[in-house]
Amino acid sequence: MPFLALLLFSGVPAVAADLGAIWCIGDSITQSNADGDPNGSPRKSLKALLLTNGYTFSYTGDRTTTNDDGMYDGSFANAIDNLYQFHSGISGSTIGANAHGRTNITAGVPTFWTSGRLAVVKPNIILIMLGTNDVDLNDDLAHAPARMGTLIDTIYGQRSVSDPDPTVFVAQIVPNRRHLETHTAAVSAFNAALPAVVAAQQNIGRKVHLVDQFTPINNNYAATMMADDLHPNAVGNDTMAQQWFAAIQSVVTPSAPPLAPSALVATANSSSQITLTWTDNASNETGFKLERSPDGSSGWTQIATPAANATSYGDSGLLASTAYYYRLRATNAAGDSSYTATASATTTTAVTPSPIARWRFENNLVAEPPTYNATAVGTVGYTTGAVDTSALILDGQLANYATAPFVINPTSNFTAAAWIKVAAASASTQNLLQQEDGSGNGRGWLYRKAAGNLGCYLGGAET
Repeated sequence: MPFLALLLFSGVPAVAADLGAIWCIGDSITQSNADGDPNGSPRKSLKALLLTNGYTFSYTGDRTTTNDDGMYDGSFANAIDNLYQFHSGISGSTIGANAHGRTNITAGVPTFWTSGRLAVVKPNIILIMLGTNDVDLNDDLAHAPARMGTLIDTIYGQRSVSDPDPTVFVAQIVPNRRHLETHTAAVSAFNAALPAVVAAQQNIGRKVHLVDQFTPINNNYAATMMADDLHPNAVGNDTMAQQWFAAIQSVVTPSAPPLAPSALVATANSSSQITLTWTDNASNETGFKLERSPDGSSGWTQIATPAANATSYGDSGLLASTAYYYRLRATNAAGDSSYTATASATTTTAVTPSPIARWRFENNLVAEPPTYNATAVGTVGYTTGAVDTSALILDGQLANYATAPFVINPTSNFTAAAWIKVAAASASTQNLLQQEDGSGNGRGWLYRKAAGNLGCYLGGAET
């Protein structure tokens, strides 16, 4: 397929997008030092596609000079022409093993991250195509997909809070027919395992996507591959660039809305909260739109916008014993998906905790059920004109108060409340209700401060 046809195939986006910095991670296929085209590479072809279609970007990587013969004009003054050199792939490299003296990309990531342009320009997009040498060397192929997961984890492990949250594209590798039976099967097995690697990354909230670099090369093998049956040629470079471009465009400027989520379930957790869970069926959503209705047919209001890859949300601050109805859709730049089926739940009835003890502080501190009689300490009097017949009088002295028996010994948070009429200001703190601690001492549950306001002493601290 000629390169011009690739350019014409792509539509120009209505609004140009700034992609930020792109970091290419790969082996000789990314470096393109064996493609028979000394002035081209998939990175150079991708650059042309992105610029022609209205995107702005730059390449970043650990290099400060190029290792591509004939592709560097001697100056980085024209950045967009030369920045695709900064990390051009490392010929002969493997994903994460040191067999046969090859470069271990995973082990090199911490050094890459602090070298060259990558030291100061962190990537917004990362393109990874590795595994060809793992297959060609028959290097512990059963664990090669797991090594890809480790590589991605290592990359994310370098990020600081100020670095971009990158979008990572992982490629299924191109054919290898050097030893037709063994290599063809090994490539197929490796590529078949990569979707699970990508899904595992997505499940922990990372923006990782799969790119099929195998099928278009394999379907046009004679025109896209070198005679060594290992490296794509110049046409293959353009084909790979188109696959990278289509993947980037589908995420940055998707051509269609995302697939709708499904299996929306609403579960009441309490009298004031309902948890929503759902299945995320899309890989290109930028988020979700969650709506709520009082009856499931009208009054729909958007209440939240969960992030991409989210599968749950907690709706709080609700009324007790009330039914709520929900629906959800995914969204991206191309539009919204269809809604899920409506889900509903009814919040539970609000529960008023039963009192541990209750005193009227009238008629000689008689308690109401549950009955734990209080005791007057010091000089405690009674006066008429109370709600019932007489009320407790405390004269403002610290030694005069009512005490609760030690049997009332809450082990978790509790509330102490009282109706109190203050007859006169006191110059000192006055206990109102104190708990015995079993040793003859006590702690103030509720007291009146010298300033006139109430205080409570719980857990060794005043509140």
